Amino acid sequence: MDENNQHHISAVAWLHKSHKSAKIKCCISLEDTTTLTVPATQVNPWFVTEGPPLEVKLYSCKIYQSITSIRSVSLSLSNFTCSSDDIDYVKPIKLKTKKNSNIAVCGKFVYGSKDGNFLIEWFEFLRFMGVYKVVIYPYKLNMYATKVLRYYESLGMVDTVSGFDMPEKDLFPREVGEKCTQVFNDELIILKDCMIRLWNYKYIAVIDTDEFMIPYNAGVNGSWINFFDEYFKSSIASIAFKTSYHITSWKPVNESHPLAIGRHTDGTYPIIDRKKNVFMPSRVIIESVTTHALAPHNGYKKLFCPSSIASIHHFRECRSEWLTRTKSSKPMPKLCGNSKSSCFEFCKQRSNVLDNVAFAIEKNVKAVKNHLRDIKNHD
Repeated sequence: MDENNQHHISAVAWLHKSHKSAKIKCCISLEDTTTLTVPATQVNPWFVTEGPPLEVKLYSCKIYQSITSIRSVSLSLSNFTCSSDDIDYVKPIKLKTKKNSNIAVCGKFVYGSKDGNFLIEWFEFLRFMGVYKVVIYPYKLNMYATKVLRYYESLGMVDTVSGFDMPEKDLFPREVGEKCTQVFNDELIILKDCMIRLWNYKYIAVIDTDEFMIPYNAGVNGSWINFFDEYFKSSIASIAFKTSYHITSWKPVNESHPLAIGRHTDGTYPIIDRKKNVFMPSRVIIESVTTHALAPHNGYKKLFCPSSIASIHHFRECRSEWLTRTKSSKPMPKLCGNSKSSCFEFCKQRSNVLDNVAFAIEKNVKAVKNHLRDIKNHD
């Protein structure tokens, strides 16, 4: 709910495809235990990803009077009585309306066996680039990586949104990380939530925890803000980047380097594949933002950044579809061998800019690891 005169509640929810045309209402539970109901308006429904049985919707519920005693909020079909069970309600978050001149990152999910040490490298990279806030959603995350998140929360850099789970997994079995339409759509629930939380920032980057957007001036502390201020001209809403893949099964360039990004400095030639965006929220339609796409407001345009200026460095294993792609398939890294049977045939190029970044953050990464190790020893 915004401060000042902008009284409305934004709510993101799953809706059964069978109810796609149904009218929805907001159920607002007040501190005095009464429940207020107001109509819920779907925001820009043309941006809904259709297809899966559970679709993600964004609703806005206007409050016609100043209400300061809201305890929790839920959504319901208009012809149903509001639930009386607290488990069906969530506590609203009051957002600041004052514009922020800083950079924020939506890191989306971090889950399972994610390497906590690599997570430290990612956070220290973002700190070095000048990122002010990261919103991230843990899901069944291992203990060490969870401890890493808590550390960066204590610094005020990270907002961790816990408790995510997908509804009706008994009817539609699925897990985070699976490659299916419903899971891709489920991811939009946290992405839209993330956008609402960060909308007052000057710039937002949507990247995963194994991706490093590195500009040409990466050796400079706080270089993201300098880079964005230079390239976001008066008519630019967003910048998209090519991706260079650093295949973690390749032989490390420098096996003795203490950082993973310093060991795997060889990458593929940058390609246009699953592009990621940095954008100015004030110039973009919030409901349009997905992991790889967005729609600018009228009068603004999207820019594709040449890889000589900046690119995404993505650290990951070889993708299975790369092993079977044909000439008619989507883009894949350039091949230097005669066989397409493994990622070892991809042409490699050394990334000097990664060497610079690894050198810049190595001391801080080591300090964080030692700090977390000391905490463990005192437990």
